[in-house]
Amino acid sequence: MNLSLVTLVLMTVMGPVINLPRLKAILNAVNEEKGTAPSAEVMDKIRDRTLWNSVIIMTMLLVGILFLMTVKTTAAGSVITLGVAVVIGSIAAKKNSVTPF
Repeated sequence: MNLSLVTLVLMTVMGPVINLPRLKAILNAVNEEKGTAPSAEVMDKIRDRTLWNSVIIMTMLLVGILFLMTVKTTAAGSVITLGVAVVIGSIAAKKNSVTPF
């Protein structure tokens, strides 16, 4: 079983399920704005921790997939690589717990 492909398919499900509703909420809030500066409500939607955590972890999974495609590890190596990618993504997301903007 190709773990890179399974992870990529998982990511294509995670994006629309986790990120898309939050991105649509940001777009709707921005479209409702009258002024030039974003309101506190819009900024709260932009700073949504779940959105940012998802983006960071998915980015690290992508790096892990690229690594697996390049190195061609064994099944155990693939599991370890993707596990490390999730851990590093989680640590990066936690370190970035201060507002991104």
